[in-house]
Amino acid sequence: MKESSNLMKYKIDYNAFSKKDSIGAFKNVLKYNLKIMFNLNFISALVFAMLIPVITSLKLLDYKAIASIGEGYLSIIGIILVPFLANIENKNNIKEVIYIKKTSYAKTVLSRIIITMIFMLLIIISLMMLAKVEGSVFKFWEITFGTWISAAFLGMIGFTVANLINNISAAYLISFGYYIVEYMSKGKYTKDLYLFSLTKGSFSKGKYILLFLILMMLIFNLIIIKRKS
Repeated sequence: MKESSNLMKYKIDYNAFSKKDSIGAFKNVLKYNLKIMFNLNFISALVFAMLIPVITSLKLLDYKAIASIGEGYLSIIGIILVPFLANIENKNNIKEVIYIKKTSYAKTVLSRIIITMIFMLLIIISLMMLAKVEGSVFKFWEITFGTWISAAFLGMIGFTVANLINNISAAYLISFGYYIVEYMSKGKYTKDLYLFSLTKGSFSKGKYILLFLILMMLIFNLIIIKRKS
């Protein structure tokens, strides 16, 4: 019930507030969301990324080699970071309080996803910058966004599963299972939608399709969340 009482402080009626008060209330909500989001999952993702340059050298790598590290390993942070966002309220037993808030719960979830995606992108950028410093030669933004798209796609698969069946374990299992199938099959079944297409030497059109599918999954999940609330 401690979480419930904390959340009640962030209940907002924007119509009753001045602009200044609304901004202050928004900051409080953002602060609270950051507090509950930056937990073991975020720490685990950060540690996982930091271990990559320890386990494997980033020195003097070419495009395909750095793509293998980005898509093949770093993309796993999407599985670590995104699926649990669908289960925060269920885990803390505060769903009833959240669903009666005047602030749209769908907007709250969207803000969490955006924050997580930005955090994920920053992790990827940091590792790619380190590779550049170590003398690796590759197209920086192509590899960075390609890796981010793969990570975001894996994460949204897990988020969708968790949102539909309220089972975070199944969400992790299915998203990681998809990763394993793609890694082992080398795109035999997914063709142009191969999750690790950068390893074949270029940013393919399949990446844009994956980005579109990420947006579709996001919209689908927000609709489901809005109906639930």
